[in-house]
Amino acid sequence: HRPGLSIAELTQPGQPAQRISLPRRSLKDCLAEELRRLDPDEVFGETITNLPGPGTQQEAHHSLIGNAEQQAHGDCSSLITV
Repeated sequence: HRPGLSIAELTQPGQPAQRISLPRRSLKDCLAEELRRLDPDEVFGETITNLPGPGTQQEAHHSLIGNAEQQAHGDCSSLITV
């Protein structure tokens, strides 16, 4: 809870409420922090690369095997960088 612009009240079960100094940050500061930490999301890339396309489960199974073999041999062109 924020009773003021630079004070926040922290409540936790079984603990007394604490008032702490927590000034509000501007949208510019928040976005700058997020952009500093942008790097490839490898798990997301692998996941969407291996999504089954239109067709049967058999085709999806072959797609997963093919991608695993490519990655095992160092061909990472199927990975997507976000």
